[in-house]
Amino acid sequence: MENIYSRFSFKLSLSLLLLLFFSFKVVAATYYVSASGDDSRSVQSAQNINTPWKTLAHVSQISSFRAGDQILFKRGDVFAGTLTISVSGSSGNPIVFGAYGDGNLPEITGFVNLSGWQQKGGNVWEAVVNGGLSYLNTVVINGASKAVGRYPNVTAANQGYLTYDSFNTNVSVTDSKLSGQNWTGGQIVMRKTRWIIDRSEISSQNGTTISYISASGYWGAKGYGYFIQNHPATLDTEGEWYYQGGKLGVFTGSNPGNYQVRAGVTETLVQLSNQNNISFQNLRFSGAAVSAFEISSSQNISLNNCEVLFSGKNAINANNTQNLTVENTLISHTNNNAISVNAGNGTVLRNNRIKNSGIKTGMGDGGDGTYEGITIAGDNNLISGNVIDSTGYIPLNFSGNNVVVKNNVISNFDLVKDDGGGIYTWNNGSNAPQNSGRVISGNIITNGIGAPAGTDNTTKAYAHGIYMDDNAGQVEISGNTVANCATYGIYIHNAHDIAIKKNTLYNNAVTQLVMEHDNVAADKPIYNCTVTGNILFAKTALQLAAEYKTKDNDIANFGTFDQNYYYRPVDNDLVIGVLKQINGTYNYATLSVDSWKTLYGKDAGSVKTAHKIPAYTVNKISGSNQFANGTFDSNIGGLYAYASAGNCATAWSSGTLDGGALKISFSSNNSSTNYGSVIIGVGNVTAGKSYRLKFSMLGGNTGKAITSYLRQSTGNYSDLSARYSATISSNRLEKEFLFTATATESNASIVFDVPEQNAAVYLDNIRLEQAEATAVNPDQYLRFFYNTNSLAQSFSTGGQSYDAAGNSYANSIRLEPYSSAVLVADTAATNTAGKVAADCSATGTILREQWDNVGGTTIADIPLQKIPTSTSQLTIFEGPKDAGDNYGSRIRGYVCAPQTGNYIFWLATDDAGELWLSTDDKPANKVRIASVDGWTNYREFGKYASQKSASISLEAGKKYYIEALQKEGGGGDNLSVQWQLPDAVMETPIAGNHLSPYVDTVKIITSTVTGSGSVTREQWDNVGGTGIADIPLQKAPSSSSLLTAFEAPKDAGDNYGARVRGYVFAPQTGNYTFWLATDDAGELWLSSDDNPANKTRIASVDGWTNYREFGKYASQKSVTITLSAGKKYYIEALQKEGGGGDNLSVQWQLPDGTTETPIAGIHLSPYTSATTADQTISFTAIGTKTAGDAPFALSATASSGLAVSFTVVSGPATVSGNSLTITNAGTVVVEASQTGNA
Repeated sequence: MENIYSRFSFKLSLSLLLLLFFSFKVVAATYYVSASGDDSRSVQSAQNINTPWKTLAHVSQISSFRAGDQILFKRGDVFAGTLTISVSGSSGNPIVFGAYGDGNLPEITGFVNLSGWQQKGGNVWEAVVNGGLSYLNTVVINGASKAVGRYPNVTAANQGYLTYDSFNTNVSVTDSKLSGQNWTGGQIVMRKTRWIIDRSEISSQNGTTISYISASGYWGAKGYGYFIQNHPATLDTEGEWYYQGGKLGVFTGSNPGNYQVRAGVTETLVQLSNQNNISFQNLRFSGAAVSAFEISSSQNISLNNCEVLFSGKNAINANNTQNLTVENTLISHTNNNAISVNAGNGTVLRNNRIKNSGIKTGMGDGGDGTYEGITIAGDNNLISGNVIDSTGYIPLNFSGNNVVVKNNVISNFDLVKDDGGGIYTWNNGSNAPQNSGRVISGNIITNGIGAPAGTDNTTKAYAHGIYMDDNAGQVEISGNTVANCATYGIYIHNAHDIAIKKNTLYNNAVTQLVMEHDNVAADKPIYNCTVTGNILFAKTALQLAAEYKTKDNDIANFGTFDQNYYYRPVDNDLVIGVLKQINGTYNYATLSVDSWKTLYGKDAGSVKTAHKIPAYTVNKISGSNQFANGTFDSNIGGLYAYASAGNCATAWSSGTLDGGALKISFSSNNSSTNYGSVIIGVGNVTAGKSYRLKFSMLGGNTGKAITSYLRQSTGNYSDLSARYSATISSNRLEKEFLFTATATESNASIVFDVPEQNAAVYLDNIRLEQAEATAVNPDQYLRFFYNTNSLAQSFSTGGQSYDAAGNSYANSIRLEPYSSAVLVADTAATNTAGKVAADCSATGTILREQWDNVGGTTIADIPLQKIPTSTSQLTIFEGPKDAGDNYGSRIRGYVCAPQTGNYIFWLATDDAGELWLSTDDKPANKVRIASVDGWTNYREFGKYASQKSASISLEAGKKYYIEALQKEGGGGDNLSVQWQLPDAVMETPIAGNHLSPYVDTVKIITSTVTGSGSVTREQWDNVGGTGIADIPLQKAPSSSSLLTAFEAPKDAGDNYGARVRGYVFAPQTGNYTFWLATDDAGELWLSSDDNPANKTRIASVDGWTNYREFGKYASQKSVTITLSAGKKYYIEALQKEGGGGDNLSVQWQLPDGTTETPIAGIHLSPYTSATTADQTISFTAIGTKTAGDAPFALSATASSGLAVSFTVVSGPATVSGNSLTITNAGTVVVEASQTGNA
């Protein structure tokens, strides 16, 4: 229909003009296309849904489409070929290509299904690919994308990279390993730098030299690697393929005609050149040989709610195109770049899901800017709300002015190449512009992996969260979260004018924030940056919070630093690294936050860690101090000092620390890099053994640090351990390091490296002892939450926790969209090194039961109602392999969730198996979550879909009943259970530290008698000596007080004696163990009743211990002692303090395995000398009862002779009169009382 526009005007008078308009708007047409249609139909017929067209080729020929028209493809149909668009819509009225009908999205595809397979020998089959293609890069077999064949395989050493002997610029390589096979016609894939992987056609081979046609200008590089691909000789793995001479070869064990084998043969699925105002909606595009979309010199092109799958190179390739919009679109399995926009202004990329981009090594393009998710160059662009997961190199690479990168969720990148970032920009080309208006805000970036294989250093991976590279400038980086990257969180590299504000950087493996000026861009220094309000949270002692590095001495010019949180709870001392060059010498030092402030005048309002968590716990100390003169009582024998400058001296000093001490001083202080070494012989150390070093230290506030390590005393003087450092302070410090010997050495030394300084450094109380220690997992204390949703979300914290700013969260935290928090559990607020507070009440084992001589192969055949033939305890959730034939087994107990969130469980068994999980600790509430109906190999978790559970929400610290059943017939047998935690960590199998065995009995606590809540402490002041005998117990104490727990105040003074005494009430009947920790000497006494005359010594400290250090001496631990529930026992602890720090703590372990540190006030009462008799109620002893037993009678008598009544305080039981009925497994507390007669 034509547009009609009529205008009629009449002159009515000189002063009045009437204009009358008539307009008629053309109604946009809708055209239909179906795989069952007919291209011979007219334009008018195709506007009827019942008479559609058929092919893309025909639609591409139609030139009469007008603005507002819709071309709709039938859902569920597939259309092969290229859609070439030669028409344009108008502004606000685009031509729309969309979908109609029901079912799956219409699919525009470049795939062809291959047939006519011929076996070429062995397991190699070939089929003709019609069309004369010179290039094939996409093969899908049964829906799975397959990689081209390669030699060596990716599973070989160095991930299948060979290292060439030599190279000739970028034309050839020579390698002796190339003999015996001519690879001409194949491709060579070369790693030339960490960020360049080139794929080149092999033009010829002469002996062991391959000549190739280079894909870029990059040369080979010494120590880097290569592999061969796309050659028949590479095929040896199921699904591998090659394409040569118009034929596709596939390696497979059977005729590929039995499968669906598809090859992407159409270069481009949608071609747009100089077209405007075109919209694509609700369409799927698959199997492009090169690019699904090729867009050039166009405007206002949009994709919405589309899918772009299996693209040979790029999914969307746009050049010189303005106002491109891609929204709500899935882009997956792209071999090079998902979205590539060059010279594109006004681009909007929003709310897309971009997955698996450039993750097959050798199948992306060569040179720069490849294997990426989004790469975009232009002005006024918005990249927002996208989820970008699994990228070979950089997920989001941008340049230009007025660019906003906001609220994107990026994970799993640098999988093929590295030295990249989750978000990256660079600006150091010739005539580089001065940019402006760039914002990176609210993005969540996790899991930068790094790809060191094929490089000259395969042990180091480089992957950063946000990477501002050479000469990048004018960028605001605010409110982002970066976590779990292989190298740095934010990396400012030779960049300037960067504002870094309120970001959270957590657990990035090397350093959280790095600003570095180096010789890569020597003329591009760092300047005019702002670093404020950031949380720089290092999870482990090996990570740093920040590093500031420069090839010059210009850190002062870096910019403004303030209000930052430098956090490393596991060791809050040396958290900042500084590198600078002075007079041609580089000096690197790690500094405390205070030293950084003092030396560089920055971060005045910034803070360091407020909480501490232990790096390890010491379980046992073996042997004596390996440096006998460590207290320096009268001399400094057993050591010597060395300094290259000859200016380090050692001397004995009296009265500085504890009596005598070692004094270290320098006669000159000329260099920031010079140091003196104090070497102390300690004798033998054994490879793999741990050694704890403790020492006292005093010095000056120089900002410098002492470093200590184990070393050979002779020979090569090689290090025998890692090196640990501590800031030297004018305040006395008590330091502790745990070394693990890397080699056995009969003549080892401790080395203290002390930097040159004007103030003397004093050391005392040096002790090196062999220790049995266990590393503490920081996850016991740390919780990392992030909200990837566009709405606020609440997360369970699992208990009282604190953020870096000190804000507390009782049970949950509410996070705004695209924000995060790192929380420290409340237990970390007061604990000290060496103390572990477990967040799960697990005992470390789980019960396994086995029934022998059981026929059948199904779970129903297991006689669970009968007593098992044997039982055992497993330390992991995995049964023994090949335990026998014709048996059934059950593994059951409790699993304690270490995190709050969604878990997934897997089960593998031979033969049949089932996995059950309860909603709590009650077996009655269990449901089946996974099963094996046949059999699997050992730890083969992917054979059946039923092996994997649904996502199950668990709460941190909560215990859940879990049960696995297995029926074995004959042959091999196994049972394994693995789980995936909310933080995506996979644990195979579930570890013992999350497990406890099932207990089938009901434990009756026959008394709830408790103490009054305190215990008596007495102190005698001005008492000399260091032994218990020096305490004048026969005299009246100088002072007395009541303690609310069995623990005295720390650092109460010097030269005093103390006694803590009273009564302890046993809450359970059974065996107890007590521990004592004191500084200095201490003794712990316990009576067999409430009479002090019957007391015996049960534990002692002959020297001194740190606060709550219960494992230093064997004498600190009592033997097991049987106590009766509700009975009162006299208890007494003695402590003699000389000088220095002091403490006294008593802990106990109850019969049910609970450890209480210290003994709580509820079990204590103060000592009294009164002789009045207590009035008591006595229970008649009750044996162990089992759930399901018949009701039984309770019996108790009161010393008053009055009637006694019974009440169930807690637990699965009911009471009527004196008759108790047990209703389920658990712990029952019964209270007996008498009301009196007055």
